[in-house]
Amino acid sequence: MMDVDAIRAKLAQSFDLAPSLAAAEATADVHARVARVVPLADWACHAPYVLAINRLKQERNAVILAHN
Repeated sequence: MMDVDAIRAKLAQSFDLAPSLAAAEATADVHARVARVVPLADWACHAPYVLAINRLKQERNAVILAHN
């Protein structure tokens, strides 16, 4: 099984994943696309992850293929 706490600790070494109003503001364009399912009050928790993913995409010249 995956140890979620260990994964978060490893990610925290490279990325600031704490909820952040600054990150929420920096990703306002992304929130506009998901606002109907993610309320603004919750976006500060998700925004640091969006920033980290976008940074990795740019650093590695990657495309993320996903679906729900």
